[in-house]
Amino acid sequence: MDHTLQRYLMAISVQIGAAIWIRRAWAATVPLAFGACAGPIEPMDKGKHSYQSVDKGGETTEIAALRQSLADLEKKLKERAEWEGDAWDSFKQNLDQFLEEWEKKGVYRDSLGDAAAAPKGMVEAGSYLAVTSALAMLALAVFMRATWAAGPVGVVAGETAASTVGPQIGRISTGALKKLTIVGFALMGIYSVASTLSQKQAAKFQDMKAMPSFDGLALQYDKNSGGLTPKILGNKNMPGGMGLPDSFPV
Repeated sequence: MDHTLQRYLMAISVQIGAAIWIRRAWAATVPLAFGACAGPIEPMDKGKHSYQSVDKGGETTEIAALRQSLADLEKKLKERAEWEGDAWDSFKQNLDQFLEEWEKKGVYRDSLGDAAAAPKGMVEAGSYLAVTSALAMLALAVFMRATWAAGPVGVVAGETAASTVGPQIGRISTGALKKLTIVGFALMGIYSVASTLSQKQAAKFQDMKAMPSFDGLALQYDKNSGGLTPKILGNKNMPGGMGLPDSFPV
């Protein structure tokens, strides 16, 4: 079990036992408050790594892999196929636009990973605060039980301690819960914004113009130039084998 969760469970158990002795409304709110904050921190780290790209130390490899694959494709087309002119310009423009939007996708995923791990420090600090408040409540409960056995004067001393020191413990506990609640709502807002931007960015892929049609075109080796040159293929569906091209380059 996660050590942070173990601290929470141990502290809450002591708080409940002390609250039974103290018998005050604030004492009952303390274990409830920390119970709402309790949770393991290991899934936060796992969520961060699963969201983030390898460039940020995460596990998402698709962004970097596709970026490298497209870079290799661009290099091969430029060097081996000697692709130039309008077709190359159109391809390069679409490729650059695609890569620009693809990089944004990586930024959004990294931001979501950071948001997933952001509460880690507060949740872990909350577990130590839970232990501290549990020990304080236990000390107060033991003191009250001891004073009850000392007669009326002791009872007054115990009740005074429960009415002065006790509420301070309750305020500290509920204050920690409020802070974690604020952080939770802030993270929900960050996640919502990042998700919205990611959806808008994904929609841009659909708006990208497709490459011009190259039906009926092929590359052939030119003995004179020693390179690849375009070759127009005939339309086999035309009757009589007229050899007309399917389309003409613009």
